Amino acid sequence: MGTLFRLQFFAEGEEGARRVAELAFAEAHRLDRMLSDYHPGSDLMRLCAAPAGVAYDVPAELYDLLGEAKKLYDLSDGAFDITLGHLTKEWRRAIRKKNFPSARMLRRGLEAKGGSLISLGEDEQAVVLGKPGMLLDLGGIAKGYVADRMLEIIVASGYPSAVVSAGGDLRAGEAPPGTDGWEVNLRPFGGGDETAIIRVSAECLAVSTSGSVHQYAEIDGRRYSHILNPATGLGIDPGLACTVLAKNGCLSDSLATTFCILGIDKGLKLAEELGVEVLFARCDVLPNQNESRKVFLISSPKFHGTRVSEKDKTSVEGFPWLGGNR
Repeated sequence: MGTLFRLQFFAEGEEGARRVAELAFAEAHRLDRMLSDYHPGSDLMRLCAAPAGVAYDVPAELYDLLGEAKKLYDLSDGAFDITLGHLTKEWRRAIRKKNFPSARMLRRGLEAKGGSLISLGEDEQAVVLGKPGMLLDLGGIAKGYVADRMLEIIVASGYPSAVVSAGGDLRAGEAPPGTDGWEVNLRPFGGGDETAIIRVSAECLAVSTSGSVHQYAEIDGRRYSHILNPATGLGIDPGLACTVLAKNGCLSDSLATTFCILGIDKGLKLAEELGVEVLFARCDVLPNQNESRKVFLISSPKFHGTRVSEKDKTSVEGFPWLGGNR
């Protein structure tokens, strides 16, 4: 899935712990071969190769994940759209080669998308793609889903104090012995622990951060994020990051991306509707521009976290839970 998975859990014996870790990683590999668009032979890619308008049977995990993606597509008015596969592949190439996608490729990607054109059978695990040439990309939801499944295996094996991390996603089980939760430092604009903005204590919770700061293409003096706006096919403007606290990784992973696309006002409204906690961070200068920068924070009312001091070159203004100034 193009990212690194890590496990940490408390166990009495090394041998048993290694066995459980192997089981969890084996599940990650199994789901990667099923859900990843990096593997031409994955179940996801075989679905995309199936004829349009024809029901195609898929594994239960893929079926369930497509169902979750469709729900969020509807809730976000199309901001979360897994049918941008042609566009995401083109922008990966653009970021790597620093070349703007051709008008033809952008048009092809926009013509092939359509989250509303995915149909799921009610009585069986059948999926119908309603348009020829559709290409799905689960990059905004699959990592969190896999982290959920890995944690389930570890907990079921008798190790409830566990945490799974996958890139910008973290899925926490019960707190480590003698603590209130797993300590998570939120650094949406990079840096070491000393530059953390917020520290969160996580127990039986998922924490996901997504942003348009570090992965981008700079073309003709303008920066385009790796996070794409489904309406335009272009990367959103850099400088915005979002952290979501939710009940599971599938939800937090997908919402972190969705909120970056929706922006602060619409993101806060949807977060309230869904009962999740969200923290937005906006930076007026990107980190590698070697200038002093200001970081503006705003969150949902109940977002829990503790401020951590920052480097002199970074000032934090508008801290949200003392009045919510933007």
